Amino acid sequence: MFTDQQLTIVSSGMNKHLSHRSHVHQCYMYEATGMLQDLPNKEEFVWLYDEKAGMSGKRHALKNSILTELGRVLQIDEQAFWKWATLLCKEKPKTHDAVSSIRHWRLSK
Repeated sequence: MFTDQQLTIVSSGMNKHLSHRSHVHQCYMYEATGMLQDLPNKEEFVWLYDEKAGMSGKRHALKNSILTELGRVLQIDEQAFWKWATLLCKEKPKTHDAVSSIRHWRLSK
């Protein structure tokens, strides 16, 4: 899980009005995006997280719900995280389908 310090950082600023559960979801999402940010081959994962588009304010620059689920996978198994991220960027499923598939895998562990 996440430390009180991590949750405090996420809950500061514009996010103060969100619930504890939303803050936890954001922590998972940040964990996943952190893994994707500094890759030399990050262009392979642009479908999930397009940092440049996000910085310029474009909508859909990142797949929040999918990244949140991937952050949960990362807590279990980093190798599985990379397999899922690669597969999702290749297949580009609808968000509902991606989240459902990841949850099914994760909860069967």
